[in-house]
Amino acid sequence: MEADGAILHRAFGITEGLRPFRMGRDPVRLESVMEDRWLSVDEIAAYLGIKRDTVYKWISEKQMPAHRMGRLWKFRKEEVDEWVKSGGAGDNEPGSKGDR
Repeated sequence: MEADGAILHRAFGITEGLRPFRMGRDPVRLESVMEDRWLSVDEIAAYLGIKRDTVYKWISEKQMPAHRMGRLWKFRKEEVDEWVKSGGAGDNEPGSKGDR
């Protein structure tokens, strides 16, 4: 079995060993890239502990921060966190538990 370096050299002409990709002085870590990614409806629902139907309702009725990408809705976790902290997800309908 061929070593990874030999395969890369043969296929792409790479002569040096693999090094971490660097932006500035610090290597980019996969964890930081994954934390900063756009979340799907299912992922944001799981993150908030709600059903996906509630996510769609909050988008249309409570101006939940969401971005349309083609047919899909995508979310930035930081934007949703701020929206929740500012009371955007609060139950403010008349006669609701929050008003009693």
